[in-house]
Amino acid sequence: MIFKRAAAARWRALRGACGLVSIGMATLVLTTPGARANPSPTTLGIGIAVAPRYEGSSTFHLEPFPILSASRGIFFIDGLDGGIAIPLGGNLKTGLVLSTQFGRDQSDGDRLNGLGDIDTTAAFGPFLDWHPGAFDASLKFFQSLHSGYGATLTLDTKYKFQLSERDSVTVGNSATWASRSSQQTFFGVTPGQAANSEAGLPAYSPSAGFRNVGTSATWVHLLNRHWSVDSTLRLDRLLGDAKNSPVVEHSTSLFGGIGGAYTF
Repeated sequence: MIFKRAAAARWRALRGACGLVSIGMATLVLTTPGARANPSPTTLGIGIAVAPRYEGSSTFHLEPFPILSASRGIFFIDGLDGGIAIPLGGNLKTGLVLSTQFGRDQSDGDRLNGLGDIDTTAAFGPFLDWHPGAFDASLKFFQSLHSGYGATLTLDTKYKFQLSERDSVTVGNSATWASRSSQQTFFGVTPGQAANSEAGLPAYSPSAGFRNVGTSATWVHLLNRHWSVDSTLRLDRLLGDAKNSPVVEHSTSLFGGIGGAYTF
């Protein structure tokens, strides 16, 4: 496991992203007129995770992640996502969501040296969510706010098992489709990058298609009415042209994290 300057760089990027997305949306959500008259639970916390240094990396580092959930009226925030949700009836809702899109530094891996950095930015788009009880399914389209970074479409499904009064486990699955521009940004190598590559990577132009699939499990243990311990384990696998990219060292990646949260 490697914990070098990349970890500090990602922490700075995370703080900036949280400032732009999470903190801004939290302020909007919590100060919405009528919030005090009709409150819903708000959860705040932080955790630490072991994660790949970049998507496709074979080495890992430590990085912090926020635990944040709140909603007031049509406004909501969930982790690094925030936006508006409009009920449609029949357990359906739709709306617009703004999310953080993490980049990478060329120092994150030997294969990346000479390719240049990918900026951390934000992405936005519409979503559709169906939530009948313990089951939840959502479809989200994200267009990057950075020119040329492309778009993605993600299908997520989750089911929450209430094991006891204090313990619950949520299992989920996801699949992500990416546009050609998005694939090129994160998995392509232009002729200019190939010429500068210290690892001698060849030029590579991936096509649009399914980028990855993933499965996850999240356990929440309530210590009391306010405090909880949250732990997550996630397995992702790259597909198609993303998997075959010369920047990819390992097509399967594991993410594990644990944190504490306060609900009020």
